[in-house]
Amino acid sequence: VRLLRLDLTAAADSELREIISGAFLVIPATSSSELNRKITDIAGESDILINQVDALGNVVIPSVIKRGDLVIGISTLGHSPAVSKYTRRQIEGVITPAYSDMIRLQDELRTYLKLNVKEQRKRKALLWKVLESESVWNGFSESYEKAAEIAYAIISENFGNSDLLNQAGGP
Repeated sequence: VRLLRLDLTAAADSELREIISGAFLVIPATSSSELNRKITDIAGESDILINQVDALGNVVIPSVIKRGDLVIGISTLGHSPAVSKYTRRQIEGVITPAYSDMIRLQDELRTYLKLNVKEQRKRKALLWKVLESESVWNGFSESYEKAAEIAYAIISENFGNSDLLNQAGGP
């Protein structure tokens, strides 16, 4: 990774070619859209990937929210980085760290249900009951174990087999 902060406003094409030679990715981010376009054209001639900050390039670097295995990318395709950042901040208030725990729990439950419930349709319905349960989501504020306990109870109640949990070693 090489970050260059140069005054390139008067740079000749040959100088620009030399600066970006060997690069994998070029991000023209100057205050001059004309210069950005020139850098983009030169990089494109050399088959270098381009992420333009003031136009759509062939690489988009989104604003990202990561909650464990959940990754959300937000992009305005270069039209408004401020809107991307604003949107990310808004979504971060909704997509809390508990989403990471829910993904872990859903994965655990899917594995358990595949061993104990033959019908995919029933497994899906049970997973959705857990996912939509306010009690499970609230349980994460106490502990992962508390939320899992509530989730296994929901599965037991809705599957109609009280021995089901004991067979698979659930709580």
